[in-house]
Amino acid sequence: MRELIITNKHSNLLDKEMTIRILLPNQYQELKKSFPVLYMHDGQNLFDDQTATYGYSWQIKKTMDSMVSKREIKDMIIVGIDSDDTRLDLYSPWKNDPKHNEKLNKTYGGLGDLYVDFLVLELKPWIDDMYRTLKDMKHTYIAGSSMGSYISLYAISKYPDIFNVAGLFSTSLWFHELPMIDYVKSSFLSPHHRIFISVGTMEANPDPDHSSNLVYVKGSKKIAAILSDLGVKHLKLLIQNEKHHEQAWSHQFVDFLKFINQLPVR
Repeated sequence: MRELIITNKHSNLLDKEMTIRILLPNQYQELKKSFPVLYMHDGQNLFDDQTATYGYSWQIKKTMDSMVSKREIKDMIIVGIDSDDTRLDLYSPWKNDPKHNEKLNKTYGGLGDLYVDFLVLELKPWIDDMYRTLKDMKHTYIAGSSMGSYISLYAISKYPDIFNVAGLFSTSLWFHELPMIDYVKSSFLSPHHRIFISVGTMEANPDPDHSSNLVYVKGSKKIAAILSDLGVKHLKLLIQNEKHHEQAWSHQFVDFLKFINQLPVR
């Protein structure tokens, strides 16, 4: 039985309580072995339609049950960190690009560096102490969608010695493109890192002239090119006719799991 544990973790760095959802492997108590850990943002949207912001979750428990039972992938611990109304502040180290102030109605961002430090310096040691984890970089992953993808890219760039794999779903590179690109270019990502990028061609629907949709596609292609130039060899860019929605990410998550396990991705 795959158990979902919902608990709180106080962050001294962020000075707030963080809701944490931990999906344990099937028969975790009986197996007595250690597992890789995948850290994901917007935890309330991952496992349960009832808590999902828009009424549909990533269906991760169902996906893990199916793929592990078929022996398509190895099991893992998945840690979801809930987001709240400070989401846009926590998911970017920089304030948003001023040209988007009108679109966003106010200025957001700036706390992302502290948030990533919380993940690495407070949350990961706590998870490693509480559960049987494979603590090394090779078995530590991070993933998210939209702004969760933006901060995941920052996290693996800041801590390449902590995270080996990143899943970047529908990256909101537009939030502030230039500082992120400069930061990634200056990172120490290397051939042993594995980065999965997925994006839809209908991200910003409705979009009469298709220009907003192209922003997401162009941003994802730009990230892939930069990572390739850095020498990241295990790199997958998946472009599909999908929207900016949990239902799309639930489908792409299957491909991400295959990518982690070095299986063919469509």
